[in-house]
Amino acid sequence: MKSEKKEEKDWSAVEVMQEVNEKLSSYVDALEQRNRELERLRGLATLLQSCLTVEEAHAVIARTVRKLFFAESGAVYLFGSPPQALVPVAAWGDYVPAGNFLPWPAGWALVQERSYSGDGRYFPVLCSDGKQSGQDICFCAPMVSQRETLGLLYVRLNGNLPKQNGADRRRVIQYKRQLTVTTAETIALFLASIKLRENLYHQSIHDPLTGLLNRRPMYEFLEKELLRTTRKKQPLGVIMIDIDHFKTVNDTYGHGAGDAVLREFGLFTQKHIRGGDFACRYGGEEFLLVLTEASLENVKQRAEQFRKEARLLGVRYRGRLLDPITLSLGVAVHPEHGQTAQELLLAADAALYQAKADGRDRIATVRQHTIAEHARQL
Repeated sequence: MKSEKKEEKDWSAVEVMQEVNEKLSSYVDALEQRNRELERLRGLATLLQSCLTVEEAHAVIARTVRKLFFAESGAVYLFGSPPQALVPVAAWGDYVPAGNFLPWPAGWALVQERSYSGDGRYFPVLCSDGKQSGQDICFCAPMVSQRETLGLLYVRLNGNLPKQNGADRRRVIQYKRQLTVTTAETIALFLASIKLRENLYHQSIHDPLTGLLNRRPMYEFLEKELLRTTRKKQPLGVIMIDIDHFKTVNDTYGHGAGDAVLREFGLFTQKHIRGGDFACRYGGEEFLLVLTEASLENVKQRAEQFRKEARLLGVRYRGRLLDPITLSLGVAVHPEHGQTAQELLLAADAALYQAKADGRDRIATVRQHTIAEHARQL
């Protein structure tokens, strides 16, 4: 009798130890899984930090987030162009994005700029009581940085929840919810940083008034094109443009009218240059065109076309039609008028001075001795 009771106690102790070992093993597996997920999250941050453009970031997000939530289904939505349009840049598991339709409750998450769970409650409120199936549990975490909503991370559990008790299920759900929110915050932080860098770079190379590029990228473009055209033995044309009597416009109608003229001429220039050519605001009321693979005759024809069509621009300021725009244009071509970027620009500038000296509203080219004399005057 005593022997039987002892055997029952020993067997009971073995069962308890087995249960404890199973729980410990389960906890160890869960910790290892979470460590792997946190390591992937750090890897996502490292990769996003190295991205130079939003397009590179999109590729990193699409490749990395699916690995982070490999046991779940979901998608990453980011605002594209126009900003009102949410575009899925990644989807994994058995979730398939349906065009422009977002999963519920994604709409509330975006409107409120707060994370939502599948039962409609805000985070950090626990989104499940543990009785739901994993398939019914989803998280929608908006990506918000500096009060700008950049996108949405949608994660749906695929029934991969502990089956023992409600407490374990709730812990897993709470952890997955926090991982979703942290991932969305990480993506938003780095996307905002990349967009800020892109905006600052765009502002540094563009003239804000005309929308044209400025001198900074022009020199780089001209140097590269000169190397290319020299190698291929092709011509390269430069047109230096000055808006005639621009100071008179400012003095007569005010600087607002002068800005209106520059703005309209900037739009006109953007519409009338070929793909592969370059246009920039050189400074003040001066503009520069670089025409690739264009002979001297071709450049003169393009310059004459610019001069004639610019006169047809009807610029209005405060309801009043301003005087027609006339242009003075200086033309130079590589290699006839210069071998280097500096020589070519100097030749075009000398030609522009010649056009203005001859009475404006005309095109001019100059010879080498005139270029040398102009260089000495500068």
